[in-house]
Amino acid sequence: MKKIVSIFVLILVSRSLFCQIYSFDFHAGYSTYQLNSIKDYQLDMKDAYSHFSPKAVEKFPDYFNCMFTAGYWINNKNMIGINGGYYTTGGRNHVADYSGEFKLDMIIKGFRLGLQYQYVYFTTNNISLYAQARAGSILSGFKEEMSLDIYDISSAEYSSKYRSITFFGEPSVGIKYPLKNNFSLDFNAGYQFDTNGKLHKKGEKDVVLKNSYDKNVKVNWSGLRISLGVTYYLSK
Repeated sequence: MKKIVSIFVLILVSRSLFCQIYSFDFHAGYSTYQLNSIKDYQLDMKDAYSHFSPKAVEKFPDYFNCMFTAGYWINNKNMIGINGGYYTTGGRNHVADYSGEFKLDMIIKGFRLGLQYQYVYFTTNNISLYAQARAGSILSGFKEEMSLDIYDISSAEYSSKYRSITFFGEPSVGIKYPLKNNFSLDFNAGYQFDTNGKLHKKGEKDVVLKNSYDKNVKVNWSGLRISLGVTYYLSK
């Protein structure tokens, strides 16, 4: 019994002597986005209004990303935390001449939230190499706005909004370099894998966005993730 009590006391003392470390980081970088179904839908809309002869002038290009993480370090090699992020891109079908203008804008945004685990393989010459995994869900919002102006005669506008929830996993690797005052510079590269999600009309959940073949238009943000960021460490 005395041995058990002694071991328990030793554990409590060791836990109290351990310095608790929290980290907070912000990253910004470059992302590629699959979004194949969304891109096909843009071409469908181009064909649907072919009598205006619009052109797809923006085609949901790869764009920037930004992410943040709040983490707790179990020890000097293992960190668990909460990760959030933001994505956006868009497409436009457009035509204009002396008689008028037709424009269809499609903007999609993604807000992601999930858990993160990071493992530091080794540190040498103040540079740390790590691997990490992130997983969670993404709330996506898709908005389309159409406007038609026939100069000196009439004009018309239309807009609709859709939402989708999908799930993601993102393995990645990175390096860290310490800066002054508990800051470090962090470079990270990985790939995000997404599930496909239907787009439900805002306020009318039973209405789903479909293409010209009566198939569901789906969201999928899968793609490369490259980012550079700064991390701040807080000790208690």
